[in-house]
Amino acid sequence: MLQTPSCSIRLLTALSAVALSGCGLGGSMGVPAGGFSGSSGAGDGDVFSSEGAGSGSGGAGDSGPSGGEPPRCAPVAELSCGGTVSGDTSDFNSGATEQLDSYSIVVGNYDGAEVAYSFVAPYEGAVSVQLVDAQPTVVDHDLFLLWGEGECTAEAALERGHNSLSFMAQAGERYYFVVDGFDGAEGAFEVALECGPDSSSSTASPDASVYGDCRFGWTSRLLRDAPHLLIAETGRFATVGSLSPLLGQQLLSGVQQDGWAPGVSTLEQVFDYVDPDGLYVNSVLDALTGEPFTWLKFYAGDTEVGYLYRSGTLDRVATVSDGDLINCTVAGFAVPGAGGAPLGPA
Repeated sequence: MLQTPSCSIRLLTALSAVALSGCGLGGSMGVPAGGFSGSSGAGDGDVFSSEGAGSGSGGAGDSGPSGGEPPRCAPVAELSCGGTVSGDTSDFNSGATEQLDSYSIVVGNYDGAEVAYSFVAPYEGAVSVQLVDAQPTVVDHDLFLLWGEGECTAEAALERGHNSLSFMAQAGERYYFVVDGFDGAEGAFEVALECGPDSSSSTASPDASVYGDCRFGWTSRLLRDAPHLLIAETGRFATVGSLSPLLGQQLLSGVQQDGWAPGVSTLEQVFDYVDPDGLYVNSVLDALTGEPFTWLKFYAGDTEVGYLYRSGTLDRVATVSDGDLINCTVAGFAVPGAGGAPLGPA
């Protein structure tokens, strides 16, 4: 993944502008009407407020500005393809606002502060946004995609991702991404935006020195950043009852074959080890071969655990153990053929 250096975001009350440096961001952005208001909420300095929103909090369920208009978020920066930006939902001097408390597409409490960004798609194609090195057990941030008539409002939400989301963008359309903490969670984060190839380019070739032995690399980070893999989070499950039968079978089979929890025979016993944040499920599509996979991921304390299956089956093709990818049975690009004996480190 192409990443630019972490950016700095400074709010300049005298100039009524946001000064940006690094990260492939689109220069400075003017402050909407209403500019900066006095101290409010967690910040002791100036607050970046949205048009007509005024200072202080105003959730999606509030009446909003006069005239009954819904509260609007205030994008702090313009993102670009390949860019990475750092932010903090607890820092009102870095662009955090308290405008969106709930979203029509999900049930949940988002009454903490949020940070919003805007993005204009340069061409039609896949776009993915992710929280880099997210630690949901420390700060439970979610990502929201907003689009519709140029409005950055909760009613314009199209999709929610726990740590990442992907969608097909239309050329020239403006989209908004919001980082919001579940149940009031606030803290620092880093967001990366990647755009898929347009019609004039081809899928990036994987590095044979990294993906030569195993199609997924040898760590979960390499798996996530693989240029030939399209990964999207499809769900998060905090209880046994929320799992589909196949997901339940995949999870139980993975833990039993992995052997780190001897004696486990039921999903209830598995969830005794799973952190409260639950099980993350991701779809993984190999853009070069068209083969789909399912990636189950969870944390047991500080240990990252995961299992990759061929989509819709109990054919496990790799295991993630404390962030390392082992027992891979999908041959990499430097090895002819696929399948067979494990190619990753045991």
